Amino acid sequence: MPKIVIRFLFYLIPCFLYAQCPVGDVHLNNQNDVNDYISNFGTCEVINGTLSIRGDTAIDISGITAIKRIEGSLIIDSKMTSIANFSNLEFVGGDFEIDHNDVLETIEGINKLHTVNGNFLITQNYTSLKTIKGFNSLEKIGGNFQISENHFLEMIAAFDNLITVGGWFLIRRADKMQRLNGFNALTTIGTTYNSSSFKGNLSIERNEILSEIDGFRALIEVVRDIDILNNRNLLRVKGFTNLQKVRSLTFMTNRLLVEIPLFNSLTTIAGSLSIYDSVLVDIDGFNSIQTLGWYLIISHNSELNKITGFANLNKINGEFAITGNPELKSLIGFKNLVETSGINIAYNVSIEDLKGLENLFTVGVIGGNGVSIRGNDSLSDCTAICNLLSNGTVSGDIYIAHNPSGCSSEVEVRTECSPAGGDGRLAICMTSSPVDLFDSLTGAPDLGGVWTPVLLSGNGLFNPLLDHAGVYTYTITTGVGTSESSEVTVKIDNVPNAGGDENLTVCSNMTSVDLFESLLGTPDKGGVWTPNLTDGNGLFDPAFDAAGTYTYTVANSCGTATSKITIAVDVFPDAGENGSLDICIADNPVDLFNSLMGTPDPGGIWTPQLASGTGVFDPSKDTAGIYSYTLSGGVCGSVTSDVSVTINTLPSAGQNGRLDLCMNSSSANLFDSLGGSPDIGGIWSPTLSSGTSIFNPSVDASGVYLYTVTNGVCGTSTAEVNVLVDTLPNAGEEGSLEICRNSNSVDLFAILSGTPDTSGVWSPSLSSRTGVFNPEIDNGGVYTYAVVNGCGLVSSEVVVDVINFTPISDYDVKIKEFSGNNSLEIMVNSNADYQYSLDGLQYQDSSIFDHLSGGDYTIYVREINGCGMVQETVTILDFPKFFTPNNDGFHDVWTLIGSTTRVYDLYIHDRYGKLLKQIRASGKAAWDGTYRGKNLPSDDYWFKVVFEDGFVKTGHFTLKR
Repeated sequence: MPKIVIRFLFYLIPCFLYAQCPVGDVHLNNQNDVNDYISNFGTCEVINGTLSIRGDTAIDISGITAIKRIEGSLIIDSKMTSIANFSNLEFVGGDFEIDHNDVLETIEGINKLHTVNGNFLITQNYTSLKTIKGFNSLEKIGGNFQISENHFLEMIAAFDNLITVGGWFLIRRADKMQRLNGFNALTTIGTTYNSSSFKGNLSIERNEILSEIDGFRALIEVVRDIDILNNRNLLRVKGFTNLQKVRSLTFMTNRLLVEIPLFNSLTTIAGSLSIYDSVLVDIDGFNSIQTLGWYLIISHNSELNKITGFANLNKINGEFAITGNPELKSLIGFKNLVETSGINIAYNVSIEDLKGLENLFTVGVIGGNGVSIRGNDSLSDCTAICNLLSNGTVSGDIYIAHNPSGCSSEVEVRTECSPAGGDGRLAICMTSSPVDLFDSLTGAPDLGGVWTPVLLSGNGLFNPLLDHAGVYTYTITTGVGTSESSEVTVKIDNVPNAGGDENLTVCSNMTSVDLFESLLGTPDKGGVWTPNLTDGNGLFDPAFDAAGTYTYTVANSCGTATSKITIAVDVFPDAGENGSLDICIADNPVDLFNSLMGTPDPGGIWTPQLASGTGVFDPSKDTAGIYSYTLSGGVCGSVTSDVSVTINTLPSAGQNGRLDLCMNSSSANLFDSLGGSPDIGGIWSPTLSSGTSIFNPSVDASGVYLYTVTNGVCGTSTAEVNVLVDTLPNAGEEGSLEICRNSNSVDLFAILSGTPDTSGVWSPSLSSRTGVFNPEIDNGGVYTYAVVNGCGLVSSEVVVDVINFTPISDYDVKIKEFSGNNSLEIMVNSNADYQYSLDGLQYQDSSIFDHLSGGDYTIYVREINGCGMVQETVTILDFPKFFTPNNDGFHDVWTLIGSTTRVYDLYIHDRYGKLLKQIRASGKAAWDGTYRGKNLPSDDYWFKVVFEDGFVKTGHFTLKR
């Protein structure tokens, strides 16, 4: 449908002069669009298309309150804080969608909405949405119901009258919600099963802290699946008390789950039932289900102890799988199960029997693993499936393995189920009393069978003195006219012989020794050695087996015979591995043993003999060479290793030296500047450009160069050569200076051109004792700057001309006085550049000084590029704002501030206009705060000053006592 923006609709207003609503879809993409809609269609009740509100600036829709019906969809994808304005909305013909809003915290107030024909979606409001309330009238959602990816959602307190959802029902990633309650009017989810979509699913998954689900009590049918998955803190699921029909039901990876509903109203599971990775202790519900359409899987439930439900389940069309439940002991709940397409009972390490499967009669997946019972570490009784194996039908393979004896193979289980028992073996001593062969049969044989060949006893008693070793068959007739047989293989033993005791010594580096061959006499083979040897038989390996006494035991039905071999192990001596020693002639003596590599044994002999008579090497007495260390080891022989000794002399780098060069001098060898007798072959640092000891003053830098000589372990010796390279002196280029007598001092160095060195001397000497020229003190003339170093002497000159200052006469001073902002302005009648000052020290470019107090000032003006000068005293008249006539010497009288020779009259009045004082003066006129000799009180008083030139100034001040 084409997008129609509200501004476009305004041009159509004349065509819809009497209409209250826009035509077609309404897209509000910013706040201006929203405001325009409210202005033009604020009373509109029916939108005959879609209403979409999008964009980060469409944030206030509170004025859209009249809408009752939207024929299309309502889509809100904006940054608004409230949508409570839809309190009158009753019907949405398309989708209801609120998503991608990161400021909306609560959805509430939409309590008249009864129908959404499309999808109901509250999704991807990642960081803000906390609460969903209301929707009290909503009964029907035609499409999907989805509340997902609202990571801060804490509560859903809504939808109390929702009856049907036509698509899927999904609540996912409400990561702050602890409890999911309600939806107790919902009866149906989905309309028609569709294998290619998820419509019709009820899914509650990946809700981070969800601990309880309690609701859905009116729910009758879910046309597809119920999936409660990956809610890692979920403890309990309650409700679902009226659920009758679902395709598949799955509880998976809810690892804290301890309770699920009984589901005893559930009669139809058209697909599968899976309970995986929970901590349920018992599964005791599902007692109304007779048939499962697909498979039943109960797997990896770490605390599951028993399964007592499924009282009426008689058929599973898929596989029956009970796997990986480590605490499971009982399957008693499946006592009415008759048929399944496959059995997989595996890795339930605590289950001991299969009681509950006695009525299982048919297992049928042709070509598949019809029966697989494996890896159940405690399962020793499989007789519960004897009915299936003996009388029932199994289509497919039978795999019974890796369980304890009694249930370790199909043959063993069938034997347990046979009336003739299973085959057995009997080993009997030739001197033993007769025994009953029946006791040697395995399984649970019936009495009353016949033995062949016939024993001399005429029954089943075997006498080793009279009967022969061999195979004896036990045959029993069944009640249907057939017979079954089993066999006992009899072996007659002689008295055992373990041979005689012996002692044995071996070397630790020998190969394995067969202890049987060291026994005396003619021992029987096949005995057992204790303690166990590494190779598991009678081979003694000195690299792995310990010395000690090993017992050989031969046992049969006649008894036990033993013999012993006591083994001593001589350790192969270890002289270590060849090593070397670098030692300084001045070092202390060292033990050559510490220079051997590996882990040599102590106690050996050194050759040639050392001066110490031991293995201690003294570099001041012993000579360099090869010294051998030898160890002897009994049956293991002797071994030798060597240490090669090198004696190093002390190094000498000579003595510190000095080298002075000019930068244009020839290269010099730093080695020649060292004192003493230095060794050759040392290293200079930092490295010189020559790569040797040759110093090139035009390339290498002044500094300290370190000479290092190293001689093995005798360490290093160092000496220094301090190199000073003088550059060619530079006195710059000549300059000249014209300076006014009244100018500031100037550094003559700055007058020089070029790049002169700073270390030179001025002559004649200046008053500053430096290169600074003071025009008020120093005389004009020629000043010479001389620079000298090891490379020579150079000089340059500065000619100084001192000019006396010239007074400036053509100027005016404009004064503003008796003002809150007194000021003065100096106006020089010239086009030259000037600077101005009131103290002769701090100058400014502006000729105006403002915010001045009353008083006398000296003004200074100087010409920037000339010698012109002004110095004059001026006065700014003002008056004090208070005075304190208390005779303390401060502010005792009130008088004008500033000096003047102008004649003026001063009048002082009180606040009522009474004249208190009249003074005529041409200098300072003062009032002492009295009237007719009496002190006047603290108060405000008024004055008027009248100058002869007609200037009048009035004001008031305060008298303080």
